[in-house]
Amino acid sequence: MSEMGTVGDYLGGTSVGLLSLASILFVVAVIIMQKEELALQKDELKKQQKNIK
Repeated sequence: MSEMGTVGDYLGGTSVGLLSLASILFVVAVIIMQKEELALQKDELKKQQKNIK
């Protein structure tokens, strides 16, 4: 039974690192997508302002 605790600690320790890395990568991906979306919105706003004038 003590071996199961060791295996659980190993799996828990390694999976936390991988999940943390994955979450950081997802946050970076979301920031990049939001930056691109903001650029598209700015372009659209400029087009609308040009059409109003």
